[in-house]
Amino acid sequence: MLAFATLSILLATAGSIVASPLHRHHGRDRSVARAGVRRSCKARNGTSTTTTTSFTPHTTTTSVASHTTSHASDSKAAALNLVWPLSISNAKASWSTSSQVTGNVPLNDASLNIFSYARTGTNHTYTKAPDGTASMKAVYEAGSIAPGEKNGLIGGFDIYALTSIDLTKGTEVLFSYKAWFEKGFDFQKGGKMPGLFLGTSNAVAKECSGGEHADGDCASSRLMWRPNGAGELYAYFPESASNTAALKTAGGKLVANDVYGTSVGRGLFSWSTGSWTAVAQRLKLNDVGSANGEFQLWVNGVSVMNIKGLTFRTSSKSLIRGLQLETFFGGHDNSWASPKDQSCWFKDFSAALLT
Repeated sequence: MLAFATLSILLATAGSIVASPLHRHHGRDRSVARAGVRRSCKARNGTSTTTTTSFTPHTTTTSVASHTTSHASDSKAAALNLVWPLSISNAKASWSTSSQVTGNVPLNDASLNIFSYARTGTNHTYTKAPDGTASMKAVYEAGSIAPGEKNGLIGGFDIYALTSIDLTKGTEVLFSYKAWFEKGFDFQKGGKMPGLFLGTSNAVAKECSGGEHADGDCASSRLMWRPNGAGELYAYFPESASNTAALKTAGGKLVANDVYGTSVGRGLFSWSTGSWTAVAQRLKLNDVGSANGEFQLWVNGVSVMNIKGLTFRTSSKSLIRGLQLETFFGGHDNSWASPKDQSCWFKDFSAALLT
């Protein structure tokens, strides 16, 4: 009886050793532990007793969930950074048509608060971009240059918008948007893209474009595309030696023009085709009598130029008025015309009054 009892204890102990994760051999038994595979041990009477080892990966599941949550949070932060590439937590006011921004407004004429159409023949529609998101579409018909200036062809749009916040209540504004040029877009010699406009009144502020030089009463900060999609700031700023010196610090290519705007930082970035390009600009007005204005530009969340020592105005009545939502081929002669029917979509127009 004693021998039989001893044998029973040994068999029971052997069974517990098989089941215990602390006594596994290499290779085969490790895979058993992962899968929760059944192992059996025959008793003396020939029957089988089965011991099941289960592995529930609580730690792994929590880790994957945390990683997924973290990734989603990072993705949202990255998307928001394209709209606001710097903090607006202390901004006086903000406005946005981007779905990434809490409290956004729909993208339509009412939200933009359109003040004026600069030219006849301008056209814009609200539709889905190639990726299915809500957008404002510009169509450039073959042979078109500045909207309505040749044979009534549609050549983009030329809109002055004030937004729902009063940008004249401060001196520093952050403005951003995204643009999607269709795949295979032919940039030809160049064309205009949206920026800010400022002046002593809304009417006067409209004058700083189309060859009307800035004289301290108005200014504008549109962007442009050049051949092969090369990007630039197309500045209508007051002409002065100090402004020229400041603009040279942007890097890239600087091309001054006696009649039209100044090409600043040409080639520092490129406009993409077949995908979104996110641009944001910060314009800080100078104190009257001081050359301490600033202009900064981000492309896809990366700062590509940061210019200081600028003069935008000579009168305290000259203020940032709104958004110059302008896009067309040109230039004003046929050499600039769109070579074919093509389109560009815009979305996520946003503005913040920083100071």
